[in-house]
Amino acid sequence: MPDVVAHYAISYIISSRYEEPKKALIIALAGLVPDVYALFLSYRWITHSLLVTIPVFIGIYIILVPLGGNRLIPLLAGLYELHLFLDLFTSPTPLLWPLSNMSYFIKLGFNVKIMKESIRPLFYFSFQAIPINFSYHEFIEGPLLSEEGILFLIAALATSLRDIRIRKRRSPFV
Repeated sequence: MPDVVAHYAISYIISSRYEEPKKALIIALAGLVPDVYALFLSYRWITHSLLVTIPVFIGIYIILVPLGGNRLIPLLAGLYELHLFLDLFTSPTPLLWPLSNMSYFIKLGFNVKIMKESIRPLFYFSFQAIPINFSYHEFIEGPLLSEEGILFLIAALATSLRDIRIRKRRSPFV
């Protein structure tokens, strides 16, 4: 399940391919924006709808273009959408709200069964559509850091260290 750290680390790895590491640290926050619903004690709120992102990114465009940041809009939108895509594989996500009152959930995997005489691949796939529940909750509980988050954090740190090493090789003044 993508936890907060995993969402951020994945967003950082991607944004660091397009921007300097210090800027990427800030830009990667876009990968966390869909989870703002937790502040309102609602689960997978409208921030997890692809259709809500259109006006959100029109607003961002209006703000960033006068500041000369319009080239960031595709990156910010991509990080936001990536969050929704990752969540689709962890629990019901209302991707098409308000056109649909259903949340969608995909389970996908590939295992292998090893027996004495053979090895059998086991592929599984399921798609579920579940009614949306935007109701208020007394609390929202979710992972801050999981095993996957630790792996993505290590990958983000390794990427940063590699980038620093490359910059040092290119310029003796860095």
